[in-house]
Amino acid sequence: MKQEVRNFNKKYPLWKACGDDEIRTGMHYISFANGYAYATNSHILVRARLTDISNFDEQDLSLLDGKFIHGKLFKEILNSKGDVIITADAIIAERNESEISYPLKTGIRFPECEKAMVGSDLTEIKKKFGIKARFLNTLSEVMGADFGVGVAWKSNQMFEVTPLGLSGDIKGVIMTIMIN
Repeated sequence: MKQEVRNFNKKYPLWKACGDDEIRTGMHYISFANGYAYATNSHILVRARLTDISNFDEQDLSLLDGKFIHGKLFKEILNSKGDVIITADAIIAERNESEISYPLKTGIRFPECEKAMVGSDLTEIKKKFGIKARFLNTLSEVMGADFGVGVAWKSNQMFEVTPLGLSGDIKGVIMTIMIN
């Protein structure tokens, strides 16, 4: 019987939700905090419980808390074939029959994502807002939502997006654009 490889689940390409502009370089990273992974490009935000998107044990996951990894490095880790090892300052993965150490960073300037996830509902919408389809598509892909997503009004600036047909705690937020 083949033993399960320890890694992040390839179904959740969080790196696609990371930013790539030169001004907000902190958004190039995936943030790990309080048992969750966060990725944002300022238009979309994804929060996923680490136990839902990986098969690491709690001890391994605790080493990630308060750390960051560059989105492009996370993509390489997802593509590794063998076991992935988490240390206090790196994620080590097998790549081309050798081990590569991907550094975990601290002190990255990153948005306070949890505040965006805990918004208040409005009872009356006074303006018309829309969302860009490409952002919704990216969120759907990043969250592994094969069956689509549910979208709910969250505040005057964002919609909350949840994958349909999946269990676990993975949510997204998409910023709105004003229509009128």
